[in-house]
Amino acid sequence: MTESNSQNEKTIGERRVRIDFNVCRDEETWNDVDQCKRAFAMLINQCDHEKHRDPRLAAEAMTRIEDAAHWMVKLLTATS
Repeated sequence: MTESNSQNEKTIGERRVRIDFNVCRDEETWNDVDQCKRAFAMLINQCDHEKHRDPRLAAEAMTRIEDAAHWMVKLLTATS
């Protein structure tokens, strides 16, 4: 898997989940969203690393992971 080399150089996973975008105000929710996005970014990076096996499947997996990340962030930031 690929790691970020600097603050300005993000991995494909970090870019796709918009790792730096987190508008949560309370610290606990902010941390939950941050942890969630980092986990999904890691999965996208793994797909990117393995795309040589089947580029179409890798692209589909990355799209679905992005979608899951979106819904998970919505869940974490939902108010009752």
